[in-house]
Amino acid sequence: MFAFSTKSDTLLVMADDFDLLILGNRIRHARRRAGATLADLSERVGRPVPYLSQLENGKVEPKLSLLGDVAAALGTSAEPAATKRAI
Repeated sequence: MFAFSTKSDTLLVMADDFDLLILGNRIRHARRRAGATLADLSERVGRPVPYLSQLENGKVEPKLSLLGDVAAALGTSAEPAATKRAI
């Protein structure tokens, strides 16, 4: 499990029960809380706006490295959370 954490909320990515739509909604929520547009995020992570839109809509499965880049761009962190087994 990986967590995107901010001061007020945590975005969890479950390896076993990975739901891309939930992940996308959590990324969108974090982006909006950061006051960023898709264009802003695109510039920060070097991915096109249409790809990021697909990510937020649960249409694509991102690599963990991109999740880390998105988290950093939004002022959050992507860090492993405690799990029963290693990923």
